[in-house]
Amino acid sequence: MTETITLLVALAACVAAILAAVLAAVAAFRGRGPADPGIARTIEEKTDALRRDQLSQLTSQLQPIRDDLGRLGGEVASSKAEQRESLAKQQQALADQIGKRLEQVQRGLGEMQTLAQDVGGLKRALTNVKTRGVLGEAQLGALLAQYLAPGQYEANVRVKPRSNDVVEYAVRLPGADEGGQVWLPIDAKFPIEDYQKLADRLEANDAAGAEEAAKALEARLLGEARTIRDKYVSPPDTTDFAIMFLPFEGLFAEALRRPGLLERLQRDHKVTMVGPTTLTAFLNSLQMGFRTLAISRQSGEVLRLLGTVKAEFEKFGEALGAAQKKIEEAGKKLEAVSHRKDMMERRLSRIEAAPPAADEDGET
Repeated sequence: MTETITLLVALAACVAAILAAVLAAVAAFRGRGPADPGIARTIEEKTDALRRDQLSQLTSQLQPIRDDLGRLGGEVASSKAEQRESLAKQQQALADQIGKRLEQVQRGLGEMQTLAQDVGGLKRALTNVKTRGVLGEAQLGALLAQYLAPGQYEANVRVKPRSNDVVEYAVRLPGADEGGQVWLPIDAKFPIEDYQKLADRLEANDAAGAEEAAKALEARLLGEARTIRDKYVSPPDTTDFAIMFLPFEGLFAEALRRPGLLERLQRDHKVTMVGPTTLTAFLNSLQMGFRTLAISRQSGEVLRLLGTVKAEFEKFGEALGAAQKKIEEAGKKLEAVSHRKDMMERRLSRIEAAPPAADEDGET
């Protein structure tokens, strides 16, 4: 489009310059006043013819330019329409995309509200002492069911004679006497308030507050261990120690950070503190002990059975020897009877045969 306009402007300037030169020559010629009017008329005619010829050429050259301008105008209009249509489509797609994003944001807000409600419900549940106890007991029961057979442990057991205290779970261990048993008490504890205070102080980088909360948690665990010892540890009906189960690894880790707490629990209160991972390892080793004990008992039964078989085999050997003696005596008696038979046959062979007796008709 720019090249066409430039060509048009150059062509118009050239024609204008030619016409100006011709008009200037005519004016100059008229000013001189030529002597022959015919020459002047001829010049005018030539000038008019030249002007008409130039105008005709200019018109013929301008026509393609007009066509190009018309086609270019149509293309520009079509391009503008396409651009408007494309822009409208882009705006519509953008509006749809924004609508979808707004829907996703709305759904996310709804899910966040639901999550906040769930978290609030969980927090209320965890602040309830009974609910916390049920949660820790359920986790403890799941671990015991995963690693021990149903006959190797029981729930809600009165392990202490003449006491109504019931421990959450107790593992049945073999006793010193044949067929006897000893209970290993396991109780779950979940001091969420003290642990939450400690976690909040640590998150706020409050060293003094964290130390105070850690001491409170330590005192709480010592008190729980004392209660477990007084209620559930009663040798020889139980083992001389009990297990306190902390249902979360974070709580167990914070308890282990207290210097000397684990040793004090074991030494002063006869309680071993475990977390989920530690209890899993303990139950694995306990299961291996049960298997070793079962193999030992089976080996003893096999030895007793072999001893019985050995005694019976000795009796069988004695009976077999007696039978062999009887058989030998019977053989000797049979040999003596056979000898006597031979002697009787030899003596009988010396006796002549008696004549046959006559029958009643006188026939021989």
